[in-house]
This record gives sequence, C-alpha cells and structure tokens, in this order.
Amino acid sequence: MKIIEVNENEWIPTSRYPLGRFKYEKFNPVQSAFFKIYNFPGHKIIEAATSAGKTTIAEMAIVNHLHNSKKAVVIAPLKALAEEKYNDWTSTEHNFSSYRISIVTGDYLPAENRQKVLTECLNSDIMLFTPEMFDSLTRKKTNEIIEWLNSVGIVVIDECHLLTMPWRGSTLENSIIRCFEISNPELVLLSATMTNTEEIAKWLEGITNSEVYLISSDWRPTKLNVHYVPYVNGGGYSQKIETLINDVLKIINEHPADKFLVFVHSKSLGRKIKEKLEEEGYGKIYFHNADLEAEKKKEIIEKFNNHKLRIIIATSTLAWGVNLPARRVIIVDVTRGMEEVSPIDIKQMIGRAGRYGIDPCGDAYILYPWNKPKYKNYLNRPENFVIKSRLLDPDEIAFHVVAEINKGKNNANLLREWYKKTLAYHQEMTLIPLQETIDNLMNWGIIEQHRETFVLNPTGRISAWFYYSPYMVAKLLNNFYLLNMEKDFSDTAISSAIGTALPDYPVSKFALDEAYAIFGNEIPYEKLGATFSIWLLINGLIDKVHNDLINLIRQIQADSERLSSILKAIEGFYKIDCKSNELMYRLKYGAPAEFIPLLQIKGIGLARAKKLYEAGIKNKEELIMKKDLARKILGKNYDLIIKTVNVNKFPNKELVTASLF
Repeated sequence: MKIIEVNENEWIPTSRYPLGRFKYEKFNPVQSAFFKIYNFPGHKIIEAATSAGKTTIAEMAIVNHLHNSKKAVVIAPLKALAEEKYNDWTSTEHNFSSYRISIVTGDYLPAENRQKVLTECLNSDIMLFTPEMFDSLTRKKTNEIIEWLNSVGIVVIDECHLLTMPWRGSTLENSIIRCFEISNPELVLLSATMTNTEEIAKWLEGITNSEVYLISSDWRPTKLNVHYVPYVNGGGYSQKIETLINDVLKIINEHPADKFLVFVHSKSLGRKIKEKLEEEGYGKIYFHNADLEAEKKKEIIEKFNNHKLRIIIATSTLAWGVNLPARRVIIVDVTRGMEEVSPIDIKQMIGRAGRYGIDPCGDAYILYPWNKPKYKNYLNRPENFVIKSRLLDPDEIAFHVVAEINKGKNNANLLREWYKKTLAYHQEMTLIPLQETIDNLMNWGIIEQHRETFVLNPTGRISAWFYYSPYMVAKLLNNFYLLNMEKDFSDTAISSAIGTALPDYPVSKFALDEAYAIFGNEIPYEKLGATFSIWLLINGLIDKVHNDLINLIRQIQADSERLSSILKAIEGFYKIDCKSNELMYRLKYGAPAEFIPLLQIKGIGLARAKKLYEAGIKNKEELIMKKDLARKILGKNYDLIIKTVNVNKFPNKELVTASLF
C-alpha cells in the first residue's frame, strides 16, 4: 500500500492530462494528487469530501483504459445516480459522448433478459450498473461473461462505503471478489465517509496481489460549517414534532435569500414541515421521497438546480451522490423512530451544503435532543465511519453461500477458500460464521451434504436462480404447504403466507389500525406491515392507504414478477398449490381475483379492467360479445386490444387473431 499525500496548495493545469479535456483550467488538490498516479498499475482508493471532484477522478482513470482499448464498468449505489452519470456522459458536450455507454439498473437480472444485457456489455465501452445488477449478471460464469470481464480494464465503485450497508454491502463485497476470480481489472473505490481506508487497502492487496494507492483527504472546495442545534424534547411526541418544525422555520427565516435542503427521517414529519412552510407563505414546497414517481423526482431536482425552487424537503433519497448542492442543509433530528440514523447517512446529507463557485461556504444544521449530548460532535468520531463487512451477518452469508454452491464451490474446502477472500475474514480472521451458516442451511433443508459435496435442495436452487434469500424461500414453502394441508386459500391466509416470509418492515401503528381488525394478533408486529400490504394489493384497495404503506406496496408490486416466479417454482418442485398464476396479476396490478380474466388481455390494465367489470364485461368472451358497450368504454383502443384475443370459438366473427392464452 502506498499513501499519496494531498498538497492543498497544488493545482495542476488540466491541460497536462494528455487523454482528454476538462471544462475547467486546473485540477483541485485531490484531483492533482490522483493525476500523478492515474496511469500507475494497481488499485486506487480515494476518500475525499463530497464536492471534492471524485467524478473527475473516475473519468481520468476510465479514459486511461479506454485509450488502451479496454472497457470500463462503473457501479453506482442508486439508479438515480447511475442515470445522472449516464445523462452527463452521453451529452454532446462531454468527452465521453463519442463512446458507447449503456446503463443497467435494478435488483436482479431475469434469465430472459440476460442475453440482451450481455450483448450490451460486449458492445459498449462503458457500462453503468447498480451493485445488485452487476452481481446478478456475473454470478453465472459463462464463456461470454469471461470474455466480457477480460475485456474490462477498470471497475469504478462510487460511494463504496455502501460496503457496510445491510444486504447491499455484502453483494458489493462478493462482486469485488468475483471480479478477481475471472480477470484482473483495476479497481477504483470512491467514498466520502470511511475511516478505515488502510484496512480496506490491505484487504484488496491480499486478494489481488497488486499495489494499492490510497488518497485520503478532508480538503473541500468550499468550507463546511456544521452547527449542532439542541431542541427540547419534553412534553410527548406531539410537542417534539412542533418543536422540530419551529426550529426548522427559525433557521430558514434567518436566511431568507439562501437555498435549503431539509432532510427528514420520516415521511409524516416531512409532510408536516411542508404544510407549515406553505401556510407561512413560502409558496409551493416539494417533498422528495420514495413515494414519488421517477419523473416527479427528476422534475424537483431540475427545478432546484435551475433556481425555480428555493427549498426542498427530502428523505435520504437525495443524500447519496445526486448532484444537488444547496447553500444550507438542515438535518431534522438524529433518530428514525427508535433507531439512530447512520452517521454515514448524516455525513452524506451535510455534504450537500455549499455550492462550489457560488457560495463562500456551506452551513449544515443538525437538530438533536438537548438531553443527549452524545450527539454533539456526532460526526467527529472516527469509529462512526468504520466500514464493517456485512458478510458477518448470518442471513447475508447464507444468501451468498447458496449462490457460491450453485456456481460450483460445492465442498468445504472451496467455500473456505472463498470466505478467506472476504473482508469479513480479513477483519475477524475466523471461519466460524461460515461453518455456522452451513450448519443452519443444512438444518433448514436448503442444502445437503453427499460425502464431501454440498448439494442444493430445490429451495436452495430457487434462491440462487431468483436472487432471493434462501430462508425466505423456505418460509414461503412452509407457509403454502400449511395452506394446502388446511385447504385454506382465503385472502387473509394467502397474505399471511407471503407477508410473514418477507423481510421485517416496521411501519407506524397508525397505519395498521385496520390490519388488526383483519388479522387480530396472529401476525407479529414487524411482519404486519408486509402482510397487510399484500392483503390490500390482492383486494384492490391500494387507492387510499396510509402514507407509511405506499412505499412498501410499491416495492412489493415492483418485485411481484419475481415473487410469483418463485411461487411457481415451488409449485413445480413440491407439487403444492401456491396460486402463482393468480397472484402474478393480483400483486402486479393490485386487483381482486375477479379482474384476472380481463387483466390477462394485452392492453388492459387495472383502470380499464375496473371500468369493464363494473359495466358487466368480465372476460374476453364478453369483450367480444358486448362489442358496442366495450367500444364505448375503450374507445379507439378497442380495435387494437381485440386483435390480441383468440376468437376461434366465435366462428361467425370476422376477427382473426393469434391467441395469447
């Protein structure tokens, strides 16, 4: 490991970079330090403040490999951040615009899309991924994957402190290991928030046998002033909320000309602050959160960057990486419910304060309870930013052990060799977590041992195929097996079978009043949010739900195809009924069972199905037989929709089409 010092007085002219041009005349001190090593063989870790220009560092490193006829992979933590880079790099004003750039984001790669994505990889110069998509793509070591990874000269990981985040961190860690099992690309890690960079560097040296260069600096182009603002939290929850809102208004009122980002840790508080600001005459206030559609989020960011908005309220959706600086940032409290907000998240949030070239400095205000002084100087404790491997978590190890066995690491020696490459082993130097995980997987019936060889049982295979927790697959199997034994396929039974197998998703008790009336006390509180959301979906009751459930319902809908495919696979292996075909439509559209015959028709979604059903048209036959009524409801779309319907059983009709059923 070689540490590269940053000279805060050194500003190297960008004209000295021989492989491209930049829109500014000089590299800043952090960029200047990297310029001296950009073409050195080996890996690089850059830990520098937000706004220190880490994107330019990535571009320097990438172009070096593109000029040597190699490809580049860039892994971004969020779809929004990947899209931001894609839009920037494909604009005609950017040096990268002459290169072929593709973007693939999401949580996993369905088998039917695999070849398409591989073709994109082979034909592109730069590929942008989320960690989950990169991991899903590279799990299967085909000849094409090997060919493509051998053509990749560099892998850039943005916001690499993601390594310490639940589930996502272990996925990223294992992806790094897999890269070096297949090829030997240069690795560039970028972060604003990790203090154990030397430990990470030594880990990389150990698994790659290559030099690692480390740049660590707190230099920032604009000075950041952090203000810890205590609030009085006596008098109960309502009084606390009122106090927080008043403190936010006081700070904003003291700086009437400045742009603000106000970060909240609950959507209900965000909405209350929004309402109060609008009541106080601040005009239209936008609340950026996970419940918004992608286009609306994009609109808010564009308006703020184009000076059409002065204040945005946001959850952590705007904390990671997205280029949205403001003069001032307010962090409203340091807890999320009963849990502390991660110091990494808070540091990401305050990093938005101060616009380079516009503001002389940035100011961040952290509101914390006056009677908990430990939160004062919360960000000045190095131990809060140590990157700890997530492959020390039993559930996460199990997920990856199953994947590794599926890929061929099917005996104890091979699994030990794999685990010894992990950051988890580097930090703890023990194989006990691995052995305990193997024992648990065998006890659950997910894997078996035949002499020296581990074999995946169907639950393990389903987990590996669909990128899903093996324990969740096993719970789904057990729950639906019981439904089959009891012959109970009521909506409450189905909702319980799915919801109790999904991850814990605690929501406010106010959102679950109706849930207790339906499920009583049979469902554990931490599982009730998911269970109730499933019930709302399959009963078509998602139009008017509590705000705390909106994001969870959207997550379930977005993952409905994978979930129904898992249930179908369980049906195939175990010969039990999981209602997979029915649930595929009910979960995707949020529809009751009676809408399914209409939803199966191409071109008919939930809104059209509801109108048709209410008018007495309940299936494809009635869509044809009640032609005039259907045409009145569907208008000119009727002719397009009806072409997809099989009308062979109606020989007197002139329509001739291919069947989709």
